[in-house]
Amino acid sequence: MPGEPVRLGPYIGGLNTLSDPTALADTELVDCVNFELDLDGSLLSRPPITLHDSSLTAKVRHLGFFSFAGTDYHIASADSITYRSVDGATWVAITATFAAGDMVQYDNKAWLVNAAGAGGYWTPGGGFVSVATMPAGTAMGMLKERMFIVGGSSRLSWSNITNPAVWTAASDFADVNPGDGQNLIDLAVFNDNLILFKNDSTYSYPFDTGPSTGLIRRVSSTIGATKRDCVILYEQNLYVYHEGNVYEVVNYDFSRINSKVPFAYDPTAPSAFSDEVFLTTFGDRLIVRYYNRIYVFGLRTRTWTRWTSSLYFGPLKAAPINTTVASNNPYYGGACVVGNTSVYRIDDGFDAVRSEAMTCSLQTKNYDLSISHKFKRLFWWGIDISSFTAVVGRVTPVVYTFATTWQNISTLAWNQVFTWARPSSMTPFVESTVTAVVGGGSRKFIKFLKSIRFRQVYFNVSTTTTGKTSDAPVRFFTITAMVTQKQDVSASVS
Repeated sequence: MPGEPVRLGPYIGGLNTLSDPTALADTELVDCVNFELDLDGSLLSRPPITLHDSSLTAKVRHLGFFSFAGTDYHIASADSITYRSVDGATWVAITATFAAGDMVQYDNKAWLVNAAGAGGYWTPGGGFVSVATMPAGTAMGMLKERMFIVGGSSRLSWSNITNPAVWTAASDFADVNPGDGQNLIDLAVFNDNLILFKNDSTYSYPFDTGPSTGLIRRVSSTIGATKRDCVILYEQNLYVYHEGNVYEVVNYDFSRINSKVPFAYDPTAPSAFSDEVFLTTFGDRLIVRYYNRIYVFGLRTRTWTRWTSSLYFGPLKAAPINTTVASNNPYYGGACVVGNTSVYRIDDGFDAVRSEAMTCSLQTKNYDLSISHKFKRLFWWGIDISSFTAVVGRVTPVVYTFATTWQNISTLAWNQVFTWARPSSMTPFVESTVTAVVGGGSRKFIKFLKSIRFRQVYFNVSTTTTGKTSDAPVRFFTITAMVTQKQDVSASVS
């Protein structure tokens, strides 16, 4: 067989949507959907997203889990009510007086903060107890046996030590750069300090003996948190979303991690988002919701891919790990769309039950094989993949001029036709579909028997899966192209 084999991949660089498709590194991809980079360098299909519950009558915000006497309670708010539930059981109202914005477990109590007034705590045996002196807020946290609350102003409030039921409004507070036109949005406990996030600035609040001795220190005068759920902790790292960028905070320095993947606005439905942007973690992944786009950053591999799904999940909360149950670690979240009453579940792994129909696809860079002034001949190409279903391969030559028939432009008006040398803007491509071996999830080489002439070329590969172990996971490795050089380019523009 004429030609020389050229190996393309593995794609350990992940997604790069900033650079021109001709300028990407050989390890980067123009697009990568419903795949994620595994530690071995292969691309692995993502776990399925499934519906957990839709019995509540308003949009749900899942706040987290309260663990007591061997039982893990889901804590969530919807409309003006805060609920609790044991997995699979009916939601029961904790309090019908407010919808909690955040929850912290301390002293075997589920502490709930209220954005419009006093919050309180709940216990399985004693029910809900309102704390009249507890300040209003949207975010809360515990540090050095004290509770801290922010939200709606520049004020940071704290409780008595070891007793979040006692608040002294007259003295136990600190105003963080008041009058700058910004509110405190969120807080995080980081390196044994409080980190306080305003709309467009960030401060630290270290203290030793007590919060009243703390000093407000500005960490950044330009970077803050866009809204709630834009600050997330992962192990010893802190990540922040601010105005279209995600930053990793290292030694109080902000380092942008999405420079190669600027977030693109997708105007397709739905348009009524309640959580149009947020950060959340799922296993070793940082998930960024940007309107209708889902970007995923591998926290181990340091690469980006993206997901698509018709299930519009909101910020996720990890369930406590139960080692006595043989299952993958589950994460739960409400919806991010107005009017959606669902609670969604994503397990960090695959099983025989949970499923979601999805298409896994990728698009490579434009290859000229480092010989831009020559045409090449592609005899055939193939992929190294582990797949259970049909695989579609498309090869597209990138050309300036190509043969156009009258039928190609018969539906165009004269003002839509380009020059006679290039009357159509259509791009030719060659598509092939190969059906994988039935029941075959083993690694195999799939060959696409198509021959084309090109100067530059790119490849698309796609396949489907439900995420169940009967047809998942899909694993993609490399592309092999059988190529030989042809003549030099002759036209002034090729």
